[in-house]
Amino acid sequence: LSQALTYADERQGEVSEIMIYDGADGEFTLYNDAGDGYAYENGEYSIIGLAYRHADQTLCFERAVGTYHHQETFTLKRIAQGRVACAVTARYTGEAMTVSLADNTGNL
Repeated sequence: LSQALTYADERQGEVSEIMIYDGADGEFTLYNDAGDGYAYENGEYSIIGLAYRHADQTLCFERAVGTYHHQETFTLKRIAQGRVACAVTARYTGEAMTVSLADNTGNL
């Protein structure tokens, strides 16, 4: 999820927040590059694999792949029963990490 932009590379591909709808496991890949040209063909991109585990309410970030600078701050929200059950800000260094999204609010 990202806020409205006034031009294409205003946020340089960074997302404003990741919303996770509780109830099942899920996985997705966050991809980012400069958005202009063909540098991605030479590895100038960032790929971050993410996996949500419902049983323990955790979001696992994989190690970033590519030479494009990865996003460092993520706002994460777990939605359960139609409301925000947990909201945290996570700092990501590009290495694998796991973030707890149990019923709380805070920073990591």
